[in-house]
Amino acid sequence: MQNEANRKELTPQQAKGLAALLEATSISEAAQQSGIHRNTLSRWLADPSFQAALRAAESDALAALSRRLVTLGESAAAALTDALAPERDIKDRLRAAQIVLDNLLKLKELLDFETRLQALEASQE
Repeated sequence: MQNEANRKELTPQQAKGLAALLEATSISEAAQQSGIHRNTLSRWLADPSFQAALRAAESDALAALSRRLVTLGESAAAALTDALAPERDIKDRLRAAQIVLDNLLKLKELLDFETRLQALEASQE
């Protein structure tokens, strides 16, 4: 895997800094958490191989989060269904309806984009 290969090229200190960067909200915070000087982290962030390892780690983290959100989808849909029940307050129902419609439109756009992208990729083969 490319992601693992990127991380294997890091020194133990760089791996520690990368992990801190994934958890911290700033370079300064990551430096404090990892015990690595802020200037060192900044220098590593300018290094293409470190950047690639960071992007790979971020990609892995987003993929894991995406899998977790998928498992929460049914519960979220059930909560919206419950919020749309006629006995609920109209403000709750309208807010739930807005959430459903907004996200339905976003989902449709993503699916349309994916369909067009697949057609484009197929035409390039």
